[in-house]
Amino acid sequence: AAGGKPDTSMHPGRDFNMGAPVLGAPVDWEQAIKNLEPVPETFSQQRERILSNIKSMKEMMADAPEEEKGTFAAGIAAEVKFLQKLNEEEDESSPVTDSEAV
Repeated sequence: AAGGKPDTSMHPGRDFNMGAPVLGAPVDWEQAIKNLEPVPETFSQQRERILSNIKSMKEMMADAPEEEKGTFAAGIAAEVKFLQKLNEEEDESSPVTDSEAV
């Protein structure tokens, strides 16, 4: 505490704790752990990230020596393949309506 003094009140019964309160254990541990997981990216967010990766690899490939350009080309090909897979997953996950089937 400040000045080497403990975190207590000089008045009896007014002691306080600077720590976080413990409210008790959650009822559903699986849900509590799931709440700590990162939020999954949407298809649009994933697509945006992939396109950004492709763009940055193309920029680095332009300045790279000839022996490294193959590595960047392979990385771009992998990102394009992942983008195609992402598009297929999105098509499979979205329900097709009668008006779209035409």
